[in-house]
Amino acid sequence: MMVTLITVLATGIFAGWLSMREEDGYMRSELVRHARLFAETVNMDGIRTLKGNVSDLSRPEYRRLKDQFAAAAGIFRGSRFLYLVGRRPGGDVFFYLDSEKPGSEDESPPGQVYPESDPRFLPVFEENRPVVAGPVSDRWGTWVSAWYPVVDPASGAAAAIGIDFDAEYWRQAVRDAAILPNIVAALLAAMLYAGFITIKGRETMEEDTKLGFRHIEAVLVLYLGILVSLVTAQFMHGQDLKRQRESFESLSDAYSTELNLRIHRVFGQSLRALGGFIEASDLITRDEFHVFAGYFSNTPGVESALWIPAVNRKDRMSFEKSAGSEYGGEFFIRDRNGEGGFSAAGDRQNYFPVLYSWPDVPENNILLGIDPSRDIAWEEAMAKAAESGLATASVVPFPPSASSSPRIAAFRPVFGGGGILEGYAVLTLKPDFLVNTVLDGGQGLISMRLWRFMPDGEPRLLTGTSFPAPEEIHFARKEVSSGGDLCSIRPILFLGETFIAEVHPGDGFYTRHPSHTGWITLVSGILITLTMAFLVQSIARREEILEKKVDQRTAQLRESESRFRSLIEDAPFPVAVITPDGTVLFSNAQAAVFFGVPAASAIGKNFTEEYSILEHPENFPGFAESLRSMGSIRGREAHFRKPDGSSIWGLLSARAFLFGEREAILVALQDITERKTLMDRLQLSSQIFSTTSEGILVTNASGVIEDCNPAFEKLTGYSLEEIQGKKTEMFSAQKESREDLELYRRAIMENGVWQGEMWNRHKNGEPYPVWATVSSVKDAQGVTTHYATILTHIGAIKDEQLRLGHLASHDLLTGLPNRMLLLDRLEMGLARAKRNGSLVAVIFIDLDGFKEVNDAYGHETGDILLASVAERFSGSIREQDTAARYGGDEFVIVLDGFPGIEDANAAFHRISLAFCVPFDVRGMALSIGGSMGMSLFPMDGNDAGGLLSKADTRMYREKKKNKTGSGGAAGKVEARGAPNRGTGGVFPGI
Repeated sequence: MMVTLITVLATGIFAGWLSMREEDGYMRSELVRHARLFAETVNMDGIRTLKGNVSDLSRPEYRRLKDQFAAAAGIFRGSRFLYLVGRRPGGDVFFYLDSEKPGSEDESPPGQVYPESDPRFLPVFEENRPVVAGPVSDRWGTWVSAWYPVVDPASGAAAAIGIDFDAEYWRQAVRDAAILPNIVAALLAAMLYAGFITIKGRETMEEDTKLGFRHIEAVLVLYLGILVSLVTAQFMHGQDLKRQRESFESLSDAYSTELNLRIHRVFGQSLRALGGFIEASDLITRDEFHVFAGYFSNTPGVESALWIPAVNRKDRMSFEKSAGSEYGGEFFIRDRNGEGGFSAAGDRQNYFPVLYSWPDVPENNILLGIDPSRDIAWEEAMAKAAESGLATASVVPFPPSASSSPRIAAFRPVFGGGGILEGYAVLTLKPDFLVNTVLDGGQGLISMRLWRFMPDGEPRLLTGTSFPAPEEIHFARKEVSSGGDLCSIRPILFLGETFIAEVHPGDGFYTRHPSHTGWITLVSGILITLTMAFLVQSIARREEILEKKVDQRTAQLRESESRFRSLIEDAPFPVAVITPDGTVLFSNAQAAVFFGVPAASAIGKNFTEEYSILEHPENFPGFAESLRSMGSIRGREAHFRKPDGSSIWGLLSARAFLFGEREAILVALQDITERKTLMDRLQLSSQIFSTTSEGILVTNASGVIEDCNPAFEKLTGYSLEEIQGKKTEMFSAQKESREDLELYRRAIMENGVWQGEMWNRHKNGEPYPVWATVSSVKDAQGVTTHYATILTHIGAIKDEQLRLGHLASHDLLTGLPNRMLLLDRLEMGLARAKRNGSLVAVIFIDLDGFKEVNDAYGHETGDILLASVAERFSGSIREQDTAARYGGDEFVIVLDGFPGIEDANAAFHRISLAFCVPFDVRGMALSIGGSMGMSLFPMDGNDAGGLLSKADTRMYREKKKNKTGSGGAAGKVEARGAPNRGTGGVFPGI
């Protein structure tokens, strides 16, 4: 069942992945398609004039394309940027222009390099083929982009139209494609699992409850069939929609392409021809204009052609007179008045009257003489054309009036010598006529709407072949994903205007391209499902009747066994029936668990021969014999072993009885394995507790003593009876600080254990150090109920630490401080002297004649002599002074805290007297001398090294005098110079 569920879910995930991949592929092809439609309508002449640098900002072609891109940028849902890029010979991709507002932080000015361009876009320039890539990231965000090449046929140079779609919008659209397959897989897996659980659970249901689930198989078949039918119908419907979309895109592209061609080639070429005709003629007459414009009657879509000359105020009268003679009557420049009629134009600098119009019916031609520049839309379009010098399209009322219907008008400015504006050649067309002629023969298949887009305004509907309710007439941004409605968008960039052809399928399209396959599949699947469910139901009914007959025949057998099984089978302890020779006749479920042998495989087999479950099988015959004589046995411990080798214990009760007609033994057991194990563990723990050499103390949560082991009694001198019920503070030989108590409490709270050194007091009052480990003991709910403390006597360790510490800082032979401790005490004495303004004396002593003693009496005698000298030195100094063995037969004495030089001299003399009395060594009186040198702080130095060096130098000077007989070891030291402390001086003879 688990394999089936995993397979179903994995299939759903795989199907979702395929749907996502298909959706991504469709969206990429749609993106390329729309980039192509946009590229087809871009004016190559305008692109050809761009240079790709800041000079483009002053070009009217740049401004025109900039406005058109800005107007068309928002026609797709999820798109953000629309731009034109090129590539320099060095390989840098740069911007010609983009759709962002001028001056905005996201605008890319002409010539700006696009360093983040992905290398996947380069085939647009290298191979002139479209590319879709993404998601790719740049400074503006993460996008899926389409670049479509725009190639100049004359030079072969290529630029690229780029459309960016937000990557998150793209991913969401792709992810949505996986929702349906995954939901279907989840529903199918849930149905299979629920059915499996229900069928399995039906076996253990009560009979009255089981009736409601007896025909669950038929329900599952019905559910599965309907689900599969829905999925298959949805798939077939999707295939129909895919075919519809392909057909519609081909059809809509054909009609929208035709509309684009008519506007650009027919309307645009006609305007260029009319403007060129007027520019080439020095003087145009009415007849010439009408003859030339008459050719437009064969051009579908062109409604009228106009020549609007520019007339200066001073030339107005002559112009009106000349035009009147040409028309054979009065001609004057007219303006509309507020009453809907016409009146002579007011005085102003320039006039732009309609001089010629085609078609021309003089008696009904209300256009002649009208100055259309007085209309705002006409004025803006004419001014834009004159300012840019380019042909310009606009949507204007025609005739020029606020109540007139809108027309698409194209203005061609005509300039004379010196760049003077001579007038405008104008062509107009009806948008509805244009759309209807394009759709000629296809009105039933598709419907088309023509919108005018402005960079900063709402789209304006110009015409359409079908309209929804008025409140629903709005332009909906095109969805690129396959989930959107059938709709095609064709941008048309024409003479500075941005038009959008919006194409939808008509009723005739759905007639020719129906989508009935899904419904047919659904109906067929449901019919097949109902048939299969009926067959399964019939089979289930037959099985139900057969089950009832079998139940009736087995009811009597079950009734006869029910009493026995109700008493034994459901017993909460192991029960078995065996023969005296060990053959198993019956065992309940608890017995199977206890022995580790399934009941089904044990019945009929001799457990003493085929199963090694008795620890001592040789005792079983005697057990059976004693039971036969006694009749029953109760409360006997028995040792068993499971097939896996694990040992178990049981409390056995047995009774001899007749099982049918056979002599048998009824055995009941109680599993006491855990109890035996617990008892053994308790006994082991008690032995460890009693025999361990570490002291163990147990208190309750409040610190009241409850128990201790013999080692603890020996350690403290107290018996358990003396300390039970008392607090642990009775043992403490020290007062803990608040900080120590807080550290102890925190360690117990956070870690449940504390370790540290403490001093306890023995019952006899003697303190001793211990290393203590205190652990909290918690119950099943995590509440601390007791504390266990383990104590280790560390007196010997502490003594050894003190001994090793003394050896590290003292001379082993003499017991005096060694050189390291000497330097440390000298540094401390210097620090005190600097702080108190006192003197420090350093005396360096070298024994004279010590080598001769060693040579004559041996090193052992020499060592005793050194110890005697050290003892005499120690007795001749104060407690605050230091006598140290510096090495060999050299000693150093530091005298601390003298107020003046005289005190230092006195101490020096006192120390020198140590050599006046012979030393008693092994009954021998040995006389030796000593050469001494002294240095004083601060006169001879400010640090320990300098003072020692100075004293050593003076000692050797004295030793040299002793050898020549000119000096002595002791003599009064006199100072030369000022005796004041801290002033320095020279000390001869030291």
